[in-house]
Amino acid sequence: KKENAFRLACPSDGGRVILSSFFNNIIFYLESSGITVSEDWMENREPVDDFEQLLPMMEHSLKKLRECLDCNLRDQGDWLIEKLLGYISQHYREDISLEKLADYVGYNNSYISNVFKMKVGRSYLECIHSERLMAAKKLLLETDYIMEHIANEVGYNSASEFARVFRKYENMSPSEFRRKYDVE
Repeated sequence: KKENAFRLACPSDGGRVILSSFFNNIIFYLESSGITVSEDWMENREPVDDFEQLLPMMEHSLKKLRECLDCNLRDQGDWLIEKLLGYISQHYREDISLEKLADYVGYNNSYISNVFKMKVGRSYLECIHSERLMAAKKLLLETDYIMEHIANEVGYNSASEFARVFRKYENMSPSEFRRKYDVE
């Protein structure tokens, strides 16, 4: 049914082929990424007489498609973000890329990035840093490990990377944090 959604009366078969191919490729990409596309966005298909009418119709259709995808994201996002945050919580010590998260849940990178922004209000990377920093603060207060060891323990490649991220989010260095909050 979706394949025939945009068989429009254009002045030439070429116009029909271009328009049909354009939307069919979008639908194929979305569905191959695991995103269900309802047919609501294809409402009120009017025949076009020439290519000048084609652009506004395409813009309208893309706007309706975006609305459909936003609804899809809101509906699917809750369980998906729980699964992604659970993965981060279990694997924060490892190298976690957006691609790895997307592969884990079977969606594409862009969709996963949007889910994080819409459902958590932060990027996936900020969520990873948050998880790592919680673990690092615990180690800073409960152990006397050196910074290099803590950095490696929580998933950073070096003490300098760890210190840079820590300062960015906590407004102090790891050493300052340890001195300030250590109650031994």
